[in-house]
Amino acid sequence: MINPHQKKGDEIICPECGAANPKEAQHCGRCGIKLEFNCPKCGVLNLYGTAYCVKCGVDIEGEIQRQQEEKQRQQEEARRQQDEMRQRQEEEKKKRERRTLISILVVIGFVIVGVLYVAGVVGTPTITPSPTPTLAASGVKYCVDVANLNVRSGPGPEYPILKGLHQDDCLYFDGQVLLGESYYWVRISPGQAGFTELGGLWVFGQFLHPQDFERLPALTPPPRRLPPLLFSDDFSNTNSGWDRVQETNKVSDYANGGYRLYVDEINYDVWANPSKSFPGDVRVEVDATKSGGPDDNDFGLICRYQDQDNFYFLLISSDGYAAIGKYEGGNQKLISSDKMVKAEGITLGAATNHIRADCVGSQLKLYANGNLLATATDSSFTSGDVGLMAGTFDSPGTDILFDNFYVYKP
Repeated sequence: MINPHQKKGDEIICPECGAANPKEAQHCGRCGIKLEFNCPKCGVLNLYGTAYCVKCGVDIEGEIQRQQEEKQRQQEEARRQQDEMRQRQEEEKKKRERRTLISILVVIGFVIVGVLYVAGVVGTPTITPSPTPTLAASGVKYCVDVANLNVRSGPGPEYPILKGLHQDDCLYFDGQVLLGESYYWVRISPGQAGFTELGGLWVFGQFLHPQDFERLPALTPPPRRLPPLLFSDDFSNTNSGWDRVQETNKVSDYANGGYRLYVDEINYDVWANPSKSFPGDVRVEVDATKSGGPDDNDFGLICRYQDQDNFYFLLISSDGYAAIGKYEGGNQKLISSDKMVKAEGITLGAATNHIRADCVGSQLKLYANGNLLATATDSSFTSGDVGLMAGTFDSPGTDILFDNFYVYKP
């Protein structure tokens, strides 16, 4: 916004041509533009030299200073959150290193005992059978971090839900399947209370925390019932066709091995596309990490993109809300509900969420981490491009890093 009090003595300096005008002037005497500005709070036009807004009555200079201070506070908060995230990543790295060291020491110990046994230094140990435990003690003990966690028949959100776990429930797990760099599922050890008659059950590993230092062994994943892959991008190639925009108030570009959407303007959305076209139905998936900014944000996926005025969007927020909507003729409208609604299954704060959008016929479905969050029915668009989207509400600074982008034929 142009400074509404850009004066020189008793004169008003034209922001267009720099000419000096009398303080009571309403138009520039040189270039003729109207000497007015938008109120920083309500947006109504006021004449230069106005101290209080003619509509809302706000102290204009005071409001500008307040907004500048608020922006500085939000930037400092974003930097603090980034520092905390880096610290957590360092702690996780140290934990992984400790577990690796323990595993190596255990292997070395077995090797030494084996060598000594072969050499006759130690004899055959006497093994005393231990009582059979009530619960299966094999595997590694993990506890649930979230309020509710689905138990599925296979390692992936496409498998049926068989039962549920709750926060602080603890079970033994005997293996894991890694799907992507950090997207993994773990298998429940059979024979435990509540699972005596069931086997081969799986939960999403990122919603658990370990109670033991042992590392879960890697399992060969069963054949996944995934539909044909139409397109994928891990954003390692910066020439793969996505938009590349670097401006003061928005960024849509490759960054840190992923694709970044940054919005530094309130009530504003940005999006990007790979410049493709997909006829008919699609299923789109991506890993989205909040790198900075407020939790009161929105980010997610786009399908059936016609142009910048016509497409569907399926979004979540870092404070746990979700919605499906569309742009039609340049007008934005939510179609899953009249506003974003609270949804279970979203990882809150500065975290990674695996987002999935199903656009099949007139049915639209939004998932996060395997949990169905929202549905909608609409037949305005039947094909088009796909994409990513992020935006702000009352606070600027939304910063989302996307990775592992997939498009399937459902």
